[in-house]
Amino acid sequence: MGQDPPGPLLGRGREADVYDLGDGRVLRRYRRGRDATLEAEAMRVVRSAGVSCPTVFDADGSDIVMERIGGVTLATDMARRPWTVAAAGRTLASLHTQLHRIPAPATITRRVGPGDALLHLDLHPENVIVSSTGPVLIDWANAAVGDPAFDVAYSWLVLGVSTPPGGWWRRMAGPLLLGRCHTAMLDAVLATDPSTTTVDESDPLGPLTRERVEQALVSIPDRGLFAHENFSDRERARLETMIARLTTPSR
Repeated sequence: MGQDPPGPLLGRGREADVYDLGDGRVLRRYRRGRDATLEAEAMRVVRSAGVSCPTVFDADGSDIVMERIGGVTLATDMARRPWTVAAAGRTLASLHTQLHRIPAPATITRRVGPGDALLHLDLHPENVIVSSTGPVLIDWANAAVGDPAFDVAYSWLVLGVSTPPGGWWRRMAGPLLLGRCHTAMLDAVLATDPSTTTVDESDPLGPLTRERVEQALVSIPDRGLFAHENFSDRERARLETMIARLTTPSR
């Protein structure tokens, strides 16, 4: 695929640009030549397993052609309807549980901890589109294989430290909304009541306990999972505070 703009620019992310190709298709193009074929393979595996993500039509080098999903992000939906934050947290939990039941394909070689579950490693409200048919999980650039605890921990990290984009209202209310969202997500993921549990009891690593997720979160910086260039100084300081609280013995 060539490097000329193939259509109107729809959005510009941290690493890639998204263009409208028409006919319900978009092109996601990495600016620094990152290989997109493994990301495309992860999306195909996930979709074939029944988890909602965009259909991939083609992948070549740093380009992916995929289905255009109509709707707003879960983050925008929460900001517009703040009374839905608990439901949004349960949506994230449900996506985690569905995803972690899928064995990672052999083409995904990036490993994060033991286990063979497929991990998203960037599952947060900005990467979930609220479409007319339900939530759709996007942005699979960080797909990996390993322990689901790291996937949940990374979501917790993003919800706990991020400064929501937008106007002053979102910046002021955002941390409160994200905090409630993360609490609802953890409660749902870690539930033990058989009537409400979202935990996959077949996980060979055992129950996904809060302690296991906390241990994963604390080790995230050492494992290189916290991309400093993607977070502000304030957000990095919040992560340090978070880890300090988890590692300081309670009196």
